[in-house]
Order: sequence, then structure tokens, then C-alpha cells
Amino acid sequence: MLFCSWSYLVFFLVVFSLYWAIPRDRFRVYLLLAASYFFYSSWNSWLALLIFASATLDYFLALGISNIANPRGRKFLVAASVFANLG
Repeated sequence: MLFCSWSYLVFFLVVFSLYWAIPRDRFRVYLLLAASYFFYSSWNSWLALLIFASATLDYFLALGISNIANPRGRKFLVAASVFANLG
């Protein structure tokens, strides 16, 4: 699915409409995550695995950031997240 295709326009409008129709933020996050998986896997199924790995890593790093009181430890985990996502 390319950004300049009609299928993307329909996909975007459906996801956009569902996003604003869902009342709770937690369900909105799940919708966007599922839409991301679908979008990336429609082009290449290996990209869905990349998104899954990145989201899982960032989730656990965010848990670590919220549980660490030391500012240096937090900065290290943020740097590890940036490095992993850019790498």
C-alpha cells in the first residue's frame, strides 16, 4: 500500500474515523498499533516483525525508565531506546 494510492486513502480514513470514535485512550493506542502492523505488513511482512520488535523493546525500556529514580539510569535507557530505534 503506497501513500499515494486510493487504498491508503481509504485505510487512513477508516483508521482516522475509528480513532476519534473510540472514547478511551488505551483502545486508541491498540488501534494505532494494529493499524501500523497492517500497514507495514501490507507492503512487506518482515516489516511487521520489525515494528513488533521495536514496540516491545520500547515498552520494556519505558517500564524501566518509569521505575528508575536515578537520572543517569533514565538517560541511559533513553539513549538505548534511541540507539536501538535508529540502528
